[in-house]
Amino acid sequence: MIPSVAIRRTWGPTSTFLLALGLATFLALWQLDFLGGSFSAPGGLSEFRRFFAAALRPTMTSANTGTSILPDLREALGTTVFVAFAAMGLALVVGFVFGCLASESLWERDPVVMETAVGRVAQRALLPTWLVAIRAVMAFLRSIHEIFWALLFTALFGLSLVCGILALAIPYAATLGRIYAEIIDETPRDAARAIRGAGGGRAATFLVGLLPRAAGSILSYSFYRFDCALRSSSILGFVGFTTIGLNIRTAANYDHYQEVWTYLYALFALLVATEVLSGALRRRIAAWR
Repeated sequence: MIPSVAIRRTWGPTSTFLLALGLATFLALWQLDFLGGSFSAPGGLSEFRRFFAAALRPTMTSANTGTSILPDLREALGTTVFVAFAAMGLALVVGFVFGCLASESLWERDPVVMETAVGRVAQRALLPTWLVAIRAVMAFLRSIHEIFWALLFTALFGLSLVCGILALAIPYAATLGRIYAEIIDETPRDAARAIRGAGGGRAATFLVGLLPRAAGSILSYSFYRFDCALRSSSILGFVGFTTIGLNIRTAANYDHYQEVWTYLYALFALLVATEVLSGALRRRIAAWR
């Protein structure tokens, strides 16, 4: 009896979820014939070995022209960073507005009501219809990947960096808005209760009692999304934009794997530097709070 009791106590929703996830993964792999599949492309394994062997011999010389690729590397990295910054700048502004408008906390009548399950259900039943519409718009915008936005914009307006910036900014703004709204709604409400108890209105409760408490988490997630924006900006090069992905694709098309690894190492160094800098900024912000 003791082992069975221990198993019943140990087993819970998390264990059930993990078991279901494992079964679903196995069924998906079996359905797609992953377990019995193979690399069927002629010479695929040989090319695979060539590619990874070149990782030990990156080059700074172009195999086509015999000149240094450093100027192209600098320009590609600069474009990648600028596109990411521009896209994130637009996404942060629009995403913050989305996040505030899509937050239940902005429209709730009592700041304490969201702390109980019954209160949350009752509160959501009173949410304005247009608030539901805003969330639906956000869901639609983020459901379309940035690559598809890029393909759409280039088909309509041509290959321009403005199209690349918008292709990143639109889904990122919707994603930021959704996460910002969740962060605000999950913020402790002690300050909001005090302001409302002192006679403060809904706007004062939201702006003073909730937003400052949520600012740290909002900034931390924003730094993470900038790291994602750098990677997405580089991927835009495979569509044709002049970010570092274009250099990687061009070198790979000619089987110049040593050049490919030079660009990959440069991109890796950029992402590591961004992570170190964002970590330092997050710690500084946490120390100020």
